Amino acid sequence: LLTREHLYTITVDVSEGMNMDYSAFSVIDISTMLYRQVATYRNNSIPPILFPAVIKYCAEYYNNAHVLIEINNNPQVADILIEDLGYENVLRTFTGNKRPQVLSMKGGKGVAQGFKMTPLGKRIACSMLRTLIENNKLIIQDFDTISELTTYSQIGTSYQADEGCNDDLVTSLLVFAWMATQKLF
Repeated sequence: LLTREHLYTITVDVSEGMNMDYSAFSVIDISTMLYRQVATYRNNSIPPILFPAVIKYCAEYYNNAHVLIEINNNPQVADILIEDLGYENVLRTFTGNKRPQVLSMKGGKGVAQGFKMTPLGKRIACSMLRTLIENNKLIIQDFDTISELTTYSQIGTSYQADEGCNDDLVTSLLVFAWMATQKLF
């Protein structure tokens, strides 16, 4: 239920729009320490060039939500959202001096237009997501997200969906979990 007084964030995983992985996002109500997933989007055929318009529409609907986009495969989505569509509430990361990424609201030198899921960032995000869920600090209400979580596991030194399964909504939650570890958050 959308409430005009609430603060929302949208965390995004981008695919290549070729009917394989999904472009997905989760809308999280962050008004209280009991975070709540209030909406999701998941589409495996939307071209990356059209995805930013969907993100902007939803972000504006959810009180001009702050958006953090995972930019590993396709930074184009963040670029279009910021530069072409003029959406201002896009969170960025500072990545200078070989230090871990830090959440930022400003652009500039050493600042990326989103979050790059590095092996370290993924470990931090997985640990934080587990903590949030186990301590009942994040309520997940979407069936597809819950389904993806049931097939998401450690494989070698990383985490991913089991073979033949998807993890795009989980990745959107990982982006949120990483964001929740940041001082700016």
